[in-house]
Amino acid sequence: MEIGLCGLGNMGRNHLRVCRKLESEYSDFNLTWLYDPEHKGVDNLEEFMNNVPNMDAAIICAPSHKHSDIAINLLKANSNIKLLIEKPIDDDIKKAELLYNYADNIFVGHIERFNPAVRMLKQMIDSKKITGINAIRTKRLGNFIARSSQFVNLDLLVHDVDVANFLLNSPQSSRHIVKNQTRKDGKTDHAILVATYENKERTTLVAEASWIEPEKIRNLELVCNEGKYCMDYIKQEINFISYTGDIQKIHVEKREPLYEELLQFKRFVSGEAPSGCSVFDAITALNEVS
Repeated sequence: MEIGLCGLGNMGRNHLRVCRKLESEYSDFNLTWLYDPEHKGVDNLEEFMNNVPNMDAAIICAPSHKHSDIAINLLKANSNIKLLIEKPIDDDIKKAELLYNYADNIFVGHIERFNPAVRMLKQMIDSKKITGINAIRTKRLGNFIARSSQFVNLDLLVHDVDVANFLLNSPQSSRHIVKNQTRKDGKTDHAILVATYENKERTTLVAEASWIEPEKIRNLELVCNEGKYCMDYIKQEINFISYTGDIQKIHVEKREPLYEELLQFKRFVSGEAPSGCSVFDAITALNEVS
């Protein structure tokens, strides 16, 4: 399995690190070609594109407004190539929709789907240990002045909307989003989404994302028939609070989400597993935060 990697920014370097780990563990996994126009030694686009026909797969970690363009160029050069496109699938919905035609080849990198705490909640919902979800509240806050993205709703809020969609497996029936530019630097740095879902409970989602906070917070609260589950994305911890006030810690086996995501991508490329997040799911989440 021969892999290419486009983009060696912050997320690209993380992919590079985990890919090297997978190379050491699996003899059939080889990260062979790298490209980034800003990194000397791997900045030859012609050389990279000439090798695309030899690739089984490629990972796209370029700036998000270039995702669809890069993906289509790779697919034109090799119609069989499988792609992992970092989230968001693109900044531009119209451009992202061009990827519907290539959906079978694409795995979108919504990494929180591979967070073990999210997986545990999903498992508990699917097994009916969690029933009657009335509300989900999320906060994804921090202080990231130097982010390359211009939109906190596309960069951060999209994570939690996709997680809510993943957990509920239901479309939204209504939504309202408030976006603000508090620093007047042209960047949307604070956003709050309120939505309802078309499920039996008419679940309410309240999701907040911010680059203007003094502390880093990544959490989700889920209110259901049994009580409330409080999840910390970073610590990969879940606490359950019952209606009688009892608190129980839910066991979560901690693992690196990116490693789990790339392991599934490996299986996707070999035809052993479905996409971790489809083009359709990724564009749905993008629509809902735009």
